[in-house]
Amino acid sequence: MVRFTVSTIALACAMLGATAVSAQSKPTVAEADAYVAEAEKTLAADGVDAARIAWVNATYITDDTDALAAKSGAKSTDLAVKYALGRRQFGNPGAGEELLLDYGLHQRRLFPLIARTYALHFAQEVL
Repeated sequence: MVRFTVSTIALACAMLGATAVSAQSKPTVAEADAYVAEAEKTLAADGVDAARIAWVNATYITDDTDALAAKSGAKSTDLAVKYALGRRQFGNPGAGEELLLDYGLHQRRLFPLIARTYALHFAQEVL
């Protein structure tokens, strides 16, 4: 009987929550700008801390600094996923993602330079 009551209450809360979510209006440009500003502020502060921890880890390679670097990396990943998922509320549903980086183009530009570097390196070893 208790299980049925708890299940009924949980179902009612879920239905009320779904109604409240569907009743929300579409986010405005000002809300999107505020979201981006907050994300940039948070990620910039985290980036400074992550860079300091990475420097300490590279300078003093110990189990403790490895643990700090791992924890910092997990926090940075968590923030990136949080803001990436939150950003979707400001986009057009069904619209494709905007291409920010064309990897194929960059690979074609960088490959000759990398190949030349390897060629010069091996030529220097032989000569």
